Amino acid sequence: MKFLTPADAEHAFYEAFEIGEIAAMMAVWSKDEDITCIHPGGPRLIGHVAIEASWRGILNGNVGVRFQLTEIREFVDQALTVRILYENLWIPGENAPRPPIIATNAYRYSKRGWQMVLHHASPMPQDEQGSQMTAVFH
Repeated sequence: MKFLTPADAEHAFYEAFEIGEIAAMMAVWSKDEDITCIHPGGPRLIGHVAIEASWRGILNGNVGVRFQLTEIREFVDQALTVRILYENLWIPGENAPRPPIIATNAYRYSKRGWQMVLHHASPMPQDEQGSQMTAVFH
């Protein structure tokens, strides 16, 4: 799949997360091996094998999660875009959204369109969210 804008790629990333579809998730990622993913509290994962394995574990059985992206900041260049945002997520069966997660998503442009090269997510510091931290989802 070819994404015409970084926003298109980002939309596909979170949609794949919400529907729990590994093929759709990996279609967003660059085919190059210099890709990196860091889940909250997790190690740095580099390359397709490690990143796909991590997403398989996360997406397995997590259908129904819903995201609302807020506070989006974007740094744009001809071949690289970095988007920093808050992931506000709702888990099925829970009455309130989880505390926001701060995410950095980077997209690189190539002949294949815009593709993700970095996803780094971390819990929002307690002083920014004004409430007690709960368990991290991803």
